Amino acid sequence: MSTASALLREDLRAFGGYSSARSTAVRGDVWLNANESPSASPADAEGALRRYPDPQPQALRDALASLYGVVPAQVLATRGSDEGIDLLLCVFCVLG
Repeated sequence: MSTASALLREDLRAFGGYSSARSTAVRGDVWLNANESPSASPADAEGALRRYPDPQPQALRDALASLYGVVPAQVLATRGSDEGIDLLLCVFCVLG
């Protein structure tokens, strides 16, 4: 077990993690269950603005892994330092 795995909260060690329908290759045009709009804005010709961005963009993770000499599985992309700190606290700290 790696050092990080040993520090992980025991109740989370067997946790499989979240995976969205989009990440499991389910096909669909409208993702109402993901709170995405079924219609594009006239200002958004490609319709991309009505979708949430990929939470772990593979191209970014690949580029960062290459830059820092690690594998992409060792890279966690966050939406700023606050989210990164929150994730670390949630998985490594317990109440009390």
